[in-house]
Amino acid sequence: MKIVSVNALKLEKDFRSQFQRSEGKEYSLFCDIKELLSGKSIPESLIQFCNKDGLLPKYREPALMSLTLFAGSFGKLDEIQSYIEEFFKISNNPAYLHFALYHLAYLENYSDDKLNKLAKLVYKRCFEKQLSKDRERIKLLTQALVIPSEKIQVGFLVHSITAVGTLLGSYCEHVDNNKYQFHYFYLGKEISDKHLNLLYNCRSYNRILEKDSLKIAEEIVKKGIHILIDSHGVIPPNCLEIFSLKPAPIQLSTFGYWASTGLPQIDFLNIVNEKLLSQDSLNSLQEQTLLGCHYNHIAKSALLLEIKPTPCLDRKYITFGNLGKIIKINTTVLKTWARILQAVPDSHLILSNNAFKIPDYCKYLLEFFHQYGISEDKIHLLESLVTEQYHELYNQIDIILDSFPFTSSSTAIDCLWMGAPIITRCTGKKTVENFTKEILTICKTPELIATDTEEYITKAVELANDFSRIDNYKKTLRDKLLESQFLNQKISAQNFEKMLDEAVQKTKNKSQAIS
Repeated sequence: MKIVSVNALKLEKDFRSQFQRSEGKEYSLFCDIKELLSGKSIPESLIQFCNKDGLLPKYREPALMSLTLFAGSFGKLDEIQSYIEEFFKISNNPAYLHFALYHLAYLENYSDDKLNKLAKLVYKRCFEKQLSKDRERIKLLTQALVIPSEKIQVGFLVHSITAVGTLLGSYCEHVDNNKYQFHYFYLGKEISDKHLNLLYNCRSYNRILEKDSLKIAEEIVKKGIHILIDSHGVIPPNCLEIFSLKPAPIQLSTFGYWASTGLPQIDFLNIVNEKLLSQDSLNSLQEQTLLGCHYNHIAKSALLLEIKPTPCLDRKYITFGNLGKIIKINTTVLKTWARILQAVPDSHLILSNNAFKIPDYCKYLLEFFHQYGISEDKIHLLESLVTEQYHELYNQIDIILDSFPFTSSSTAIDCLWMGAPIITRCTGKKTVENFTKEILTICKTPELIATDTEEYITKAVELANDFSRIDNYKKTLRDKLLESQFLNQKISAQNFEKMLDEAVQKTKNKSQAIS
């Protein structure tokens, strides 16, 4: 995805020609990056340009999407909510709309119910009538496909092979291969031989990015796929269209999405635990059967890393940190962290993200904390690190401050593995608030869970003032994670197999009832 500054696009004609050259395959951002980053909001000049009467819809749509992408990358998503809402009014592009929908989940004031209703709106607007003929064509092709008792063909739509692929590779190793055979339909770029080795037990690998949705659906039918699984949320291109065509008798959404896709063609939604869902989501997802299966992963290079002594015991001051996505760190989160730093004298904060490659964004954050009386030398902004360095950085942090309302998932597992306690906030109003809570509950550390922002601050400050308690967490959290068997790939694969068994049985029961 390409970002183009106004420095390269001085005139509107340059902007238009840029989109013509990209042929709709790339978004382009036509604003001054420094101006956007150094200010506290989107610059007025950009707002005026977006609202120009002469800006054609074909340019306005990617312009708004670029704003969403860029602001999200720098923690300013809450400032452009109106642009995302406008995007829903003007766009009929399902990939764009679900991209915007995904970003709305990061906002405090967007309930799960509202998000699920928007997802269903996307289906009605983009798929219901538009794909009806293609859907009938695929239906005719799948009529003769009967789900067997063994050799059930399971297809995964895969967009990223590194994390999800590693996890699925372990499932291939531990799942009964006489009962289930795996196929990968890969929507990303070509992958290296190293990553192809992850698929060693997989029966087939298919790269399908450059084919249209109907051809992909036909290919899935030809492979005789009985269960089709969305393995990376709903953001990848073509993903929703493919599922809407219903190329497999059983379709399941899992691995990276927590809410309704809006598609009635999705039969099952994998939710680890129904308690993970807000009441809004439980009410909205009644038409889809919920299944439960943990999917956990930690990098192999981290498994051998040593947990080093608790930093505060040597430094005599507390180091807070957060190594998650910058899109989760909104203005409310920053203000909350500033209050914690104020309440804990001499404390430091470590953040790591590729956004810190931009000097002006670093300047913006440092000035933000300066307003709360926190000096520049207490804030440490690091670029994103490679896997082993990333995990090692947790050895420099005493307490992780979780983001909200969108809390950590894989990063929560990472910090616990390295012995760093994480304070999280969960009001129970949104499903995305529950991720870290679920992990801490499994690891029997509920005392680190706050129910509101004030309690979050109180728990962080109380823990910061108890060095011995922090040291105890450093020595015991990894064991708690291991005792929970949360990272046991064999057990995780067995639970995954049980989930497939349940989906097959429920589908067969439903078919028999109809007959």
